[in-house]
Amino acid sequence: MYQSQPEPEIYIYNENEFFESGYLKYIVTKSWWSNRLHRNQYINQRPNAVYLFVEVAVQNIDSQPRVIPPFRLVDENDAVYSTSSNSWVVENSIGIMETLNPNVSKRGIVVFDVPKDKKYALQLLGGYWSGEAVFVLLSPKSSQTIKRPDISLDVGEL
Repeated sequence: MYQSQPEPEIYIYNENEFFESGYLKYIVTKSWWSNRLHRNQYINQRPNAVYLFVEVAVQNIDSQPRVIPPFRLVDENDAVYSTSSNSWVVENSIGIMETLNPNVSKRGIVVFDVPKDKKYALQLLGGYWSGEAVFVLLSPKSSQTIKRPDISLDVGEL
């Protein structure tokens, strides 16, 4: 007889909450909307909809090197979205198949090209074989300006 796979355990978090999933520890620090990937007009890529930037930090808490699993977005209707193929333009973007050595962390940006009129959760996995489904509810802001004494920079234009 056919035996169905057990349902994954589901965990839901908000931005700025630390959590562990499998061999990895995460925090999603912020999210924002933008129509631009980069300030430089020659390498900027236009979105098909709107870019959703998500800043996330990941740490390998295992004793072996681990690949950062792919990030996905899920909307309120359970539609699933993958990362933008244009995210290579963004400085500090987290790419596909990046590996973290033990006790090493990476802070970076994940970019999606999605409709703005939906509510989204970032889906994170603790590893490719993890039985957990972890979702972080996103509260994206409009493009924000960060001001430092030496620089004024539009976060939505990174």
